[in-house]
Amino acid sequence: MLNQNEKLERFAAQINRTAEKSVQKIQRQIDKISKTELDSFREAARKEREEKEAYSKARLEQDANHAVAVYASARKKEAAEHREAIVNRVYDKAREQILAFTQTAAYEPLLKQCIEALAATFEASDACVYVRAQDLPLAERICKNLPQVCSVNASDEIQLGLAFAENRAGTVHLEDTFESRLRNDRPRFISTCGLSILL
Repeated sequence: MLNQNEKLERFAAQINRTAEKSVQKIQRQIDKISKTELDSFREAARKEREEKEAYSKARLEQDANHAVAVYASARKKEAAEHREAIVNRVYDKAREQILAFTQTAAYEPLLKQCIEALAATFEASDACVYVRAQDLPLAERICKNLPQVCSVNASDEIQLGLAFAENRAGTVHLEDTFESRLRNDRPRFISTCGLSILL
């Protein structure tokens, strides 16, 4: 009977050892799976964090660049408005002085030279010369002495003085007015007087 008990004890011990080995094997597998999953989770979390950080950084840079662009644009607009006001004051003064000049005797030879140059570019009887209404009598006198036959008309487009000419068909237009001279001079004035805006 004792033998039977020993056998049962040995059998139970064998079962316990086998069970213990199985439990240890299963635990190692669980640990291995848990570690792999944990490592995978950690890696996924790290990538997600890096992506969020990269996105946040890119967004901050974009917002900063936009803010800088808006600020620079606003400053450039202010500078352009200030420059425009300065240039307008200068050109308003120039217009006053030009109008005063057209009331002097020195204006007549300049108008004569202008009309002669404009008329010379057209065929013998193809030129129509336009001047200010107050310059009409003077322009008619000048045109009578030209080799070309020119018609002379008043134009409201000319406020400051001198003239423009067209062929009778109206397809060619040549202008030498004080307005056109001021208009053409404006970009040069801005660039040479230190009024260019570079940002």
